[in-house]
Amino acid sequence: MMPRRLPTHLLCIALVAGALCHAAGARADHGVPLVVAQAPAREVVPLGDENFELEDAAAEPAGFPDPMERTNRGVLWFDQQVDRWVVDPIVKTYQYIVPPPARRAVRRVCLNLNSASILINDLLQREWGDACVTAERFTINSTLGVGGLFDPAASLGMERHSSDFGQTLALAGIGSGPYLIMPLFGPSNVRDASGTLVDFLMQPTLYFLPIATLFIFEGSLGLSTGLSARDTYSEGLAALRSSSVDYYSALHNAFYQTRMAQIWERRPQHRPQHRPDAAPTPGAAVVLR
Repeated sequence: MMPRRLPTHLLCIALVAGALCHAAGARADHGVPLVVAQAPAREVVPLGDENFELEDAAAEPAGFPDPMERTNRGVLWFDQQVDRWVVDPIVKTYQYIVPPPARRAVRRVCLNLNSASILINDLLQREWGDACVTAERFTINSTLGVGGLFDPAASLGMERHSSDFGQTLALAGIGSGPYLIMPLFGPSNVRDASGTLVDFLMQPTLYFLPIATLFIFEGSLGLSTGLSARDTYSEGLAALRSSSVDYYSALHNAFYQTRMAQIWERRPQHRPQHRPDAAPTPGAAVVLR
């Protein structure tokens, strides 16, 4: 949720960012990447001095609580109209004008510039190894990779990972809160919507290159702005829409699976006992970035 006393100029920037996220949106219906992977299986994992067994898969919820379903469905309909008449034509024009190698290079530059937020969240989560990888990747790709146009760090075994403030809150034990579909921003929940705003304000470029920030930002839930992100995920979004009998329900489930995998797939040692949103259903196909 947006803070009540947010300065007017930052509020305006955040609202513009929301509008532009339809030009990229790395969410379900706004750019959720559809790459199928297996969720971690149920296991006994250490936490402190004790071992806890995760709840049985049958006891886990199907998604985030949704007490505002009627309102969310209305917002989703509005967002789909914006996608149809504004975003999709822009993305198709971008794909037609810019060749695939150039689009991939733009994407790499955007991801490299987003390293600051990832590094801060790695440190807040006390993931020291991840923080070192993020810092090393940024240094190598900004120099040998010519500002991020290339990704030599990956060739050296330093793969990129995602880390955002919504994850930081989840690891601190903050519950997700109700499921939300935010106008122009797409699927979220109370916790991760707050994290998205914090990630946006963490971007150094916001304060000296605000227009560039609107193009490159990636925060909680993989929220992105910029044609480069939406271009990457457009085919997967179309497949999700065309294969769904009830698109709203499919979107809710895909977002839940995506978000749980983003938070917990690399951090099984952090899973608390009997948390309702601690992990996706074992063995289920989930949507990953």
